[in-house]
Amino acid sequence: MQGIDYDVKAIISQPRMAKPLESFSKILLQWAKIHNLTAIKDSKVLYHQIVDSLLPTFFLKPFHTCIDIGSGAGFPALILACYYTESQFYLLEPRKKRVSFLENAIVSMGLSHVKVIAD
Repeated sequence: MQGIDYDVKAIISQPRMAKPLESFSKILLQWAKIHNLTAIKDSKVLYHQIVDSLLPTFFLKPFHTCIDIGSGAGFPALILACYYTESQFYLLEPRKKRVSFLENAIVSMGLSHVKVIAD
């Protein structure tokens, strides 16, 4: 996105973002070693994925409800849920292994406004 200065680092460093993102990073990298959730295996690649997931915050207006269809490893929904704490998020994921990961991540991140729908 040439010519536009998105200060994602300022967003990530906010206290309300830092703790949940740290929890997410830990649990994702742990699960990635054992389960085939994502191709992300190191923190550098993970950081870039988190940054990409936060880019919509620069143009999205606040919203009430979000549904992420095929949530997989939680990108971008779990990352956006850290930012949009007043919004309700529904993560629709059919694969049991990923549902388990998402539910664990949500608890670990303290995101009470996020629900997984296993379908």
